[in-house]
Amino acid sequence: MNKKSILLVEDDRMVASLLSFRLKKHGYHVVTQLNEAMVFNTLKFNKPDIVVFGLSSSSYAGLNLVERIEKELQLNIPTVIAVSKEQQKKAIASLQLNVDGIIEKPVVFEDLMKLISSILYQNIDKSLS
Repeated sequence: MNKKSILLVEDDRMVASLLSFRLKKHGYHVVTQLNEAMVFNTLKFNKPDIVVFGLSSSSYAGLNLVERIEKELQLNIPTVIAVSKEQQKKAIASLQLNVDGIIEKPVVFEDLMKLISSILYQNIDKSLS
């Protein structure tokens, strides 16, 4: 069975490194990108099984990036966003975007794993139908 691939979008290098390390330990192939330009470049050439966005607490640009990926690249990739408590209401209000899961920051790794597994399992079920 092929490793499932995750595109991890996180501008905090330490958080990105920690999450990437732990996801790899659980058998995922992880590509980490720190900025918007690199995310687009990656998605033009590779389609991960899921994208995990860590939205910065200092800005709310991450949802704009999700929207741009949907509109400009026309990709249908499961998406999880990690948000702070302050961002939750805005994120939930923005569910017109194709966001498959929302998780609160700071991320509890076990909760992230459950969410990723659930979303990937649902997508397997859809592809078999």
